[in-house]
Amino acid sequence: MALNSITNAVCYPFAVGNENGMLQLPDFDYSKEGNFGGIEIDKFNQGQPVHIVKLDDFLQPQKLNFLKIDVEGMEYAVIAGAKNLIAKHKPVLYVENDRKDKSKALIELIQSLNYRLFWHKPALFNPQNFYQNSENDFPNIVSINMLCMHRSVNITVDSGLQEILSADETAF
Repeated sequence: MALNSITNAVCYPFAVGNENGMLQLPDFDYSKEGNFGGIEIDKFNQGQPVHIVKLDDFLQPQKLNFLKIDVEGMEYAVIAGAKNLIAKHKPVLYVENDRKDKSKALIELIQSLNYRLFWHKPALFNPQNFYQNSENDFPNIVSINMLCMHRSVNITVDSGLQEILSADETAF
């Protein structure tokens, strides 16, 4: 955050889940090429100990309008640990859902919180990128996400987004 001059955010050295506890965060070698933001951190049994917190226990905001969850397969755990926070504030949820084996349970959980869900699948390449680079290194690849609106909120969702009516639906 500091390297990017982000001054309006606070960082906490925690993982977020559905129960308070600990996990082991591996020691990454950042001098090697890799997608360090795409690692499932709950798969390791050695490394640096990191506290896991439930958002219900950790956050007590006055207001919460939007919650983005992109945690490499741990989305279910984050939402399960934030049920009270979500029920109280009814924020718009933007949730990554790109793990086929975890998709159904994730959809069922969010629907159980009285939310409507819509697939949002933006391309990974934007031809109007910052550097105006026209070379697409990610042809035909999309990010698989869900836009989730609480049923009590009166908002019209773009008709271009497909509503998820059943947990058996898939975006894969």
